[in-house]
Amino acid sequence: MSDVRHTIGAALWVAILSFVLLLAVAPQSYIPEYFSPAAAAKGRFAGIPIRLATPEGGKADVAATVRIHMDQGQCRVSLQRGTDLTVLFGTGEGYWRGRIPTGSELVLDPQGDVGDYDITIDPKWQLLAAGTRRFLFLPMAIAMAVVSLAARRLRPHATKLGAKRILFIAATAVISGLMLYPIVHEGGHMVFGMLFGAKPSWDGVVWTCLGGEEPHTAFSYLPESAAPFMSAGGPILPTLVALLLLVIWRFRCKSASWSESATLVSIAVLFLFSTLGCLFELYRNTHMDALSVHFGLTGPLRIAFSLSPLLVATAAYVWLGMKWKPSPKHEPDMHGK
Repeated sequence: MSDVRHTIGAALWVAILSFVLLLAVAPQSYIPEYFSPAAAAKGRFAGIPIRLATPEGGKADVAATVRIHMDQGQCRVSLQRGTDLTVLFGTGEGYWRGRIPTGSELVLDPQGDVGDYDITIDPKWQLLAAGTRRFLFLPMAIAMAVVSLAARRLRPHATKLGAKRILFIAATAVISGLMLYPIVHEGGHMVFGMLFGAKPSWDGVVWTCLGGEEPHTAFSYLPESAAPFMSAGGPILPTLVALLLLVIWRFRCKSASWSESATLVSIAVLFLFSTLGCLFELYRNTHMDALSVHFGLTGPLRIAFSLSPLLVATAAYVWLGMKWKPSPKHEPDMHGK
């Protein structure tokens, strides 16, 4: 009977893991619009304007994101409501995020030139939106897979920790994922943008998803030369914060309480885990890869530079693994009282 239960449990776990992974990687076109009312368009200009209407939603305005990369010339981005056409901005290469009225259309006019465009209009932060699914379900699927592979080795440690301490670590991870990481990530965009000449628009910044909207930055002025550094700041600052937390833990682990040590290490591990996103952003000209393009890197150099936060995180994980490697005299612990 126990073997049957074990088999059923394993099959159920695999089914849940497969479902979560499918939610994470499925193209947005496969998600019914009823569950995620969003509009998106991505492609290459053919010399004629591109129009994208706002999806139906209960709000008066919706969030819109526009990325432009022209081979030459400028793209003029306008907002059309009825017969009124209002020019928002013109750029040869740039990123814009703002809010536009429901019932309007975004019009991207390349003015006869060619280039690439990427537009997303989302009425609100949706659980099944593309960015949200990658942010929530992909890490969840990877964590489930890691737990599955290391279940036998983790079980003795889980038993030793006890239910209360496991719940404490889980709560710390949830709070860090929902609040701390988005704040630091968006803060990285803001800090690096300002360091290279951007002017922030603090009223338009959304720090966490708790307000019902996807976290994002806002600038009243973002020089074209500052955009790649601003983009790379998102993964760079959380990586630096994680390393700082590990350094603090390294020098305080012998005198710190268990909860303090667990908090420092849990937040650092989660922040470093987020660098896995660099792997999925290769050759997408965003975050670290945008800075690689700015520096003119190609081939292995571009890959190594784009993945540098992930490489740093891997080294930190190896170091943590060595710290917790069982010794002949005692079992590994979080240290502390």
